[in-house]
Amino acid sequence: MARAVLLAGAVAWAIGGLAATVVAAIGVESLESLLPPLAIDTDALRGAILAGAVALGLGAVLHGAVLL
Repeated sequence: MARAVLLAGAVAWAIGGLAATVVAAIGVESLESLLPPLAIDTDALRGAILAGAVALGLGAVLHGAVLL
């Protein structure tokens, strides 16, 4: 049971990281239009989203490492 939970967690974290990477690559302008006026520019928003994607990817790697 624990192995299935770890596998599901690794997959979920990986999908989240991939989705955040896609948003950082091609969807940041549409996301920025939904937000109130920001004190940061588009590149800074993209960087913040990419940092979140890296963190999600690291979570996936760590889940996979524990699983192995």
